[in-house]
Amino acid sequence: MLTTPKAILFDLDDTILSFGGRESLLVDVAEEFVSELAPLTPAEVGAAVERAFLEFWNTPGTYDRWRNHVLEARTMLVERLFASWSERAKGATPDIARRFTRRFHELRENSEGRLFPGAVRTIEDLRARGILLALVTNGHADTQREKVERFGLARLFDHVQIEGEVGIGKPEERAYRLAMETLGVSARETWIVGDHLEWEVAAPQRLGIFAVWHDHEGKGLPPGCKVLPDLKVTRIHELIEWLFPIETEKKYPLSNQTDEECAGKFYVVPGPTAMPIFTSSLVTIYSSDIARAVHFYGKILGLAETYRFPYQGEPEHVEFRVGSMTVAVSSPEGLASHGMPPPTPGHSFEIGLKTDDVDSLIEELREKGVTILREPFSSPAGNRTAYIADPDGTWISVYHKLPK
Repeated sequence: MLTTPKAILFDLDDTILSFGGRESLLVDVAEEFVSELAPLTPAEVGAAVERAFLEFWNTPGTYDRWRNHVLEARTMLVERLFASWSERAKGATPDIARRFTRRFHELRENSEGRLFPGAVRTIEDLRARGILLALVTNGHADTQREKVERFGLARLFDHVQIEGEVGIGKPEERAYRLAMETLGVSARETWIVGDHLEWEVAAPQRLGIFAVWHDHEGKGLPPGCKVLPDLKVTRIHELIEWLFPIETEKKYPLSNQTDEECAGKFYVVPGPTAMPIFTSSLVTIYSSDIARAVHFYGKILGLAETYRFPYQGEPEHVEFRVGSMTVAVSSPEGLASHGMPPPTPGHSFEIGLKTDDVDSLIEELREKGVTILREPFSSPAGNRTAYIADPDGTWISVYHKLPK
């Protein structure tokens, strides 16, 4: 179990508020210029521009120079990228690059945004537990303050710190120190949660702050990334699951539901009255092809990856979080290093994954080529259940409770 912090600093954009995936918006804009950029596909264009943006904004010192010239920076990057395509895509002219950028900038900056599912409930839960909370966001004073007021966020935090109001912003050390001084805590007593690998991971880690990366698109770290978060979450409510796995079990909204739509669906199960012998559980699957297994559990089943060893290069061991349960896939070599005999295929255990609609899930997995061992059926125990197999033949039961 992780040590509960005295304070947590939260980022705003793409952490509490969602404005949609940047790459998906770039693809949408590329659709509008599909004839000019042919034979490049919108997906190729969106992915390339996203990579250029990531590399640029994750470079130390870049934000300080360009923070007040975002449109100019985006235009420069797109013009440079389109120029590299001039032989392949004759329509990728400087004029088209500028029009493309203006369109993207307009859509991105004028998006009203929405709360990430479960974000407000999670913050309310943390506040109720006595954890001090600060909202630390970069951006212009009027723009960011309007977001805070529109979504009623000020009531949730002990301190709201907007770059345009205080004159300093991430990744300046002073920005983090100001928030901690206001809350009366030290770096070792503080967590930070955000989506930016420099602002909310690398920079605060240099001060000794525990950094939680919000990988809200579930893409994992960029290739060659040297930044290592202390913890990765794909949903904000996973903070509760990590901090209080024994005391509480919570249900949070699905990714396409708002907090309002899920009102009344949250519940707390009291924890045990005595200290248990075991504090967590881990199911490990030994795979002959770990890359294939990681793709299956992470991409096809959509489980949230929380740990990888080694972090760079070909992994030997990868863990995924499912509620309060952890599932891992490991290479046989890792087992051999522990002095154990090599694993053999078999069905001496199964993994159980609870879902909301087994029948719909099975149809979706069937379309993805997953092996269906048993079609959905209603069991005497009151579950709707089906069986699938992972690439190594491991049995996985998927189920939901039938209404009484």
